[in-house]
Amino acid sequence: MMQLASVFAIDVAAFAVMSNHYHLVVRVNQVKAESWSMDEVLLQWTQLFAAPKLVQDYLADPKALSAGSLKRVQEQAEIYRERLMDVSWYMRVLNESIARYANQEDEVKGRFWEGRFKSQALLDEQAVLAAMAYVDLNPVRANIAHELLDSDFTSVQRRLQGVYHFEAAPEKLPGLVTKTSDKESAFAQPFLERLEKIPTAPLLAFDASGLEDPAIPCSATGYMAYVDFLGRAVHPDKSGHMNENLPPLMQRLGLDDKHMEAFVQSSWLNKFGGAVGQVMSLNKHRSERDQRFVKGQSAAKMLFGA
Repeated sequence: MMQLASVFAIDVAAFAVMSNHYHLVVRVNQVKAESWSMDEVLLQWTQLFAAPKLVQDYLADPKALSAGSLKRVQEQAEIYRERLMDVSWYMRVLNESIARYANQEDEVKGRFWEGRFKSQALLDEQAVLAAMAYVDLNPVRANIAHELLDSDFTSVQRRLQGVYHFEAAPEKLPGLVTKTSDKESAFAQPFLERLEKIPTAPLLAFDASGLEDPAIPCSATGYMAYVDFLGRAVHPDKSGHMNENLPPLMQRLGLDDKHMEAFVQSSWLNKFGGAVGQVMSLNKHRSERDQRFVKGQSAAKMLFGA
């Protein structure tokens, strides 16, 4: 996830890797992708993928190409630029990478995941922070972890690890398995070797001032208090709502007990359609797409208020 985020113009805000699925909250950094020069785009892409000979020739000696060849390279770079800021391409490469690792390890062929990923657009600050908390609390909700520090393979644990400097479960995959003579393995090996060399991107930062972009629009301590508060409410071994001590972030966003009651229902995201947000945000989303109806109006009122 984080290695591919350093190739793509994709910022990862939250993640949770479970036993048979994973969750991601990401932001497409279109400004970053559009700011890349043609050379930067080509270098980003070729960190991971083999380029056509024409692109290779350009990277080896840009001045050696004719005007016509240079134009074709520019056109190819624009195709790569679009892909590098496309969530579908990011997810496609991520899932293919996992499949290639698993196929080599188990000496099999084929897909790893049963179907295509599902995605929802997060329309406002409330939706982003609720989705992040939902993702970060997955191990707690599943009764795998009792607190945030124990939530292995999550973004919240990685953030806390940076603060408290404790040892967490290893997130880096072990070294590549031995290459076999199988055609698929022979194709996968160079790709995986390139992937191993790519640096890990940092998680999307917090910024309460609202001046940094891209950034999560709150403080790290405010978010941690919010997630910890929700975690103590939703954990199956806990009971009661500590509603007399709402975290400052919930107060700023206008969230109250109804938000917590909705959040305890682990399926609340399924009550929305392709977009999640406050009622006003959903209506704006519907209007911009000239839709007659958008799913989630009742869920938005329950989760975020009118």
